[in-house]
This record gives sequence, structure tokens and C-alpha cells, in this order.
Amino acid sequence: MRTSIDTLQELLFDLAGIMPADTGPLFAMTTVVSLETNEAYMREGENSRRLAFIEQGIIRVYIIKENGDEATLLLRGEGKFIASHDTIINRQHSRFIYRALEPVKLLQIDYDVLEEILKTHPEYEPLRNFFLMKMLAESLKMLESFVTQSPEER
Repeated sequence: MRTSIDTLQELLFDLAGIMPADTGPLFAMTTVVSLETNEAYMREGENSRRLAFIEQGIIRVYIIKENGDEATLLLRGEGKFIASHDTIINRQHSRFIYRALEPVKLLQIDYDVLEEILKTHPEYEPLRNFFLMKMLAESLKMLESFVTQSPEER
């Protein structure tokens, strides 16, 4: 069974030609996080700049509106990255709640730690660029679907 480290090492090789044996400094700073069903990974108002790769499970990202209704922004499953757009890109507190819909296993790194690693290992930079471009593309896709599709189609 492939692990998330194997998958990410393959991604680094594909993006920048970095051999798996040369990824030690990056993966030494990661931690495995397990969440139980309904456990929050990030709460509204947090300023955590965590970046995680979902090895197992599904995370729901949602907001509770003033009237008490919940509005789902997105669902993220296995093989996907998850992070707060608010905290990573906008450098503000998260407006959303990130909650496990089932048992979840993540490989996470603090984004600020990643930035420090990139200062001494610039060869990993393509991974950050890939991640940020993916976040931007997903945001644009959500915006486009809001404009071009009905709620049922979304």
C-alpha cells in the first residue's frame, strides 16, 4: 500500500526531479495526524497555517451563517491537499470550520516551517508553487461554478 510520503515523493520527482532519497529534510518536519469522525481539524477564528495531505478519509469545510444554517464550501478526500485559504493566502483568521466526516489520517506540516525549509532547500520550491496554484485554481473553479451552474448542478 502506498503511503502519503510515497505519493508526495513521486510528486516532487515529477515536479522538480528530486529523488526520494533527497526528501529527508522535508519529511522530517511532517507529522501524522489522526482525526476521529466529527473531530475538528481547524475551527473558525484559528490562525493555524497548517498544510496537510489527506491519506485517508474526508474533511468538510463549512461555515455557520448568522441564522445558524451551515454552508459547505468544499469536501476534500484522499490524495488531496487541505489548508485554510484564509490563513495561508490571506494571512487572516479562518472563517471556516474543517471537520472530519469519517476517520481521517493526514500528513501535515506547518506552512511557516515549510517556508524555513525552502530557504535552505530551494529545490523543494516547485511543491509550494504546485500547492498554491492548486489552491488558486480550485478557488476559481468554485467561483465559476457559482456563476455558470445552478445549485443542483454544483
